[in-house]
Amino acid sequence: MDKKLKEVTDYVTLGMDSYKEKISTTQNYISQPHVELVFFIDLKNNKFYWTGKSYPTPSQQSGLVRISDLRTHFFELDDVGKVMILGCHDLTIFNPRSDAVASGWRKNVKEEFKLISKKKNPTIVLQHPLTTDCVNVWTAAWNNLTTTISSIEKYASAGRWPHITYHSNKKGKPHCTLENVLQKTKRGDTIDFIVRMDQR
Repeated sequence: MDKKLKEVTDYVTLGMDSYKEKISTTQNYISQPHVELVFFIDLKNNKFYWTGKSYPTPSQQSGLVRISDLRTHFFELDDVGKVMILGCHDLTIFNPRSDAVASGWRKNVKEEFKLISKKKNPTIVLQHPLTTDCVNVWTAAWNNLTTTISSIEKYASAGRWPHITYHSNKKGKPHCTLENVLQKTKRGDTIDFIVRMDQR
């Protein structure tokens, strides 16, 4: 497969979860042990970088195996520059609305992550959300992240749209259109790959 991929790209990034009975959302309580990992593969040099979710949703924190080494979210590539990779809810670290309620280890993780981010000065951020059907979920965090870390030139996220059972309104429809989500969850030149699943 890597030979096929090398024909069209130099890098691939993937999000991968261990088995769990429910998808990770703020409303789903998940107590069973699980991990949510993020991989970045350098196809040119046969290298890979990995990390995982470090900032879980409150409803999954008792089951998630957190990645405690926050430095693993950062690396540098010769031809691209400095990169930050995030698991789904990790982006919430930069949501100013959560600063007021964060305490204990959550507050510590937020402060340490922000400190490392300022030292590393990434130019690219890649987020791996599980679902995004409404841009409001991430807007405040993206805005604050790019304001706080002025070195960021580009960012992009990917994930499933829509997750009807979670973010749908009373009519069973997602809050935002796919076009709106695609427009609001990236900065810089991007190409959107859309995979439509057969729901029969």
